[in-house]
Amino acid sequence: MRPRSKSFGTIYKLLNNIKSYMSSHIFVKLKRLASTGVRWD
Repeated sequence: MRPRSKSFGTIYKLLNNIKSYMSSHIFVKLKRLASTGVRWD
């Protein structure tokens, strides 16, 4: 059992959580923009 691999696992999990949170946040923002009719042109 290596402590390095364990810490890497926790960091990887944390990054995945952040990524999923960011993607969902961006998705909600885009949805709101689409509902208001604003476009990024």
